[in-house]
Amino acid sequence: MFSPSVIIFGTCVGYAIYHLAWAVWFRISLPNSVTTNQTDFQPHATVILSLRGRDPFVAQTIRNLLAQDYSNYELRIIVDSATDPVWESLKEFEGHPRLKISILQSRLKTCSLKCSAIVQAIAAISNKTEVIALVDADIAPSHSWLRRLVGPLKDPTVGVVTGNQWFSPKENRPGSIIRSLWNAAALLVTYLFKHTWAGSCAMRLSDIKESGLIDRWRKTIVDDGPIDGAMRKLSVKTVFIGDLITVNREECDVPFSIKYNSRMLTWSRIYEWGFVVTLLHMLFTVGMVVTALVTAGIELANGHFGISGMLLAGLLSIQLLLFVAYLFTESTMRAINQEIAEQITPMTPRRAAKFIVLIPAALAVYSISAIKATFAKKIEWRNATYEIGHKWEVRLLDDQPFAASALPADQSTSI
Repeated sequence: MFSPSVIIFGTCVGYAIYHLAWAVWFRISLPNSVTTNQTDFQPHATVILSLRGRDPFVAQTIRNLLAQDYSNYELRIIVDSATDPVWESLKEFEGHPRLKISILQSRLKTCSLKCSAIVQAIAAISNKTEVIALVDADIAPSHSWLRRLVGPLKDPTVGVVTGNQWFSPKENRPGSIIRSLWNAAALLVTYLFKHTWAGSCAMRLSDIKESGLIDRWRKTIVDDGPIDGAMRKLSVKTVFIGDLITVNREECDVPFSIKYNSRMLTWSRIYEWGFVVTLLHMLFTVGMVVTALVTAGIELANGHFGISGMLLAGLLSIQLLLFVAYLFTESTMRAINQEIAEQITPMTPRRAAKFIVLIPAALAVYSISAIKATFAKKIEWRNATYEIGHKWEVRLLDDQPFAASALPADQSTSI
């Protein structure tokens, strides 16, 4: 019969092995999820980019979007206000034939400003548009991004094509590493359940209208939240494409990481049934770690040094194997294609040591973020405040223009 300490040790090791196994599966599975070289299918596409505040690398994002190897598209940018600091980054693109820039006029109180921008952009597009592509300002799209994104829509059974992002900051700031660790785990879940990420996705305009998605955007806080539910009505599938994953090089501190993670988990709480699983996973993780630490302390106080060491070794196994799982996931990104691999920051011994040391902090941030998301009634997002009501209901409370003073002093830091 096993003692409680042995059971706790086995639980810790099993927990670590379980997560490593998922990372290995991801490593095997994702590189096979790439697009074929679809050059013959290029229906007219409108790319929509909503801007509020000046993202660190927004100018490069726009340059890449305007240099796509896609013959039939336009880029529509909706800027939040006439005084937004992002206008400084837009000056170099004035007069570009593919670019149309407008200011957000219809500022709905029943959804986020981002959703208001998308609804306004779709209302203004030309009749020749067949495909809508949504993109975020914090990604680095390749020059073949749009072709790869639209290509799978040639299959009439495909309704949504999506990718995701991989956080690979150049510096070793604790907040940036914690966000990267969290994102690595979240990416596996996103791929497993084929959740749409609106930071890089494409849909037919006819499907958007038929599914009622535009009306949903008018009443929701996040753009990708209602997409999966709306498209299920049309019996079309969502395709997750590996080589549509983009590398995000932005930095952040620990408070921002908590804010970012809790916001992402709040979206999950509102729109995804899987949030319950996330919450249970968090509670199990906290319970396991606290139980192991308390039991190790009791055993140490009683002079049972071997048992105490065994429990601490179990906790250390979590730290080390979760880092190995991260390395497997990162190697998956490198295996997708050379373009992604070249953007990923090398894992030096110093960087690896910092990742390992910060894994307990990442688990703590995960726990704090999940609790905050569970009880969140208000969300602050890019200096705008929203009140979250029953189900999808949302109300815009604070609609002040984004001020230049709100930008971080460090131009590589997320806003």
